[in-house]
Amino acid sequence: MQHIDRRRLHTARRRRDAQRLGSSPGRDGQMPYSQTIVRYTDREPAQNEYPRRIVSPPRPRPCCANQMQAIGNVQEGGRALFQYRWCPQCGFTVRRFLAQRPDPVLEAELRLLLARSFVRNVGAELWAA
Repeated sequence: MQHIDRRRLHTARRRRDAQRLGSSPGRDGQMPYSQTIVRYTDREPAQNEYPRRIVSPPRPRPCCANQMQAIGNVQEGGRALFQYRWCPQCGFTVRRFLAQRPDPVLEAELRLLLARSFVRNVGAELWAA
């Protein structure tokens, strides 16, 4: 029986999923979300060098529930509007997504579908009588 290195398999799956989810553009060709400046690690102390980079612990702590502060202005990444939030006590950082603009191609298709769905066929009613 062949030995399977589970760490390599897990890393390959994560890489595949990240490519599938994070780098697939929408119908309009825009990326749905942008790259992040946050690096999650336990090996370095938390650092806030916004807007260049942020080093954050990978998990929140109890202090994060009440102390998260907004950093910088609202940013646009692809079709999403977001803002970084940071805990000054432990350094945990997340992107808070505020809104997402709809895909313009999908929106046009839905408008056309709705316009055609509620049109009465008046000619067929006259011929049936």
